[in-house]
Amino acid sequence: MKFTLSNVISRRRLDPVVGWTDHEFELSEKHKENFVSLFGHGCRQETKNALWQAANDDFRHVKNCGILGRVDFNEYEEGDVTYCAGQDYTSEVAFVRNWIKKYY
Repeated sequence: MKFTLSNVISRRRLDPVVGWTDHEFELSEKHKENFVSLFGHGCRQETKNALWQAANDDFRHVKNCGILGRVDFNEYEEGDVTYCAGQDYTSEVAFVRNWIKKYY
């Protein structure tokens, strides 16, 4: 089962039977490493550090926005993190990165 960065921030999950439920998500170290690798690729160490800090803090200070629902964490494949782009992968990844950096 997949969950999104938006789910992690809101701490809510859509259960097919009961609807929306509160849920604390546990990101593995591999999830965090892959997240920083995906969104920090080609960036300065300062940016990577901010992404690490956000991931280690379970993104608690990040304000939720719609595009964060496109960042998927796979619960059953250890550490799998993907981004599903709408139209422009490069600018959308930069937007997500900068959005998170705003809060860390």
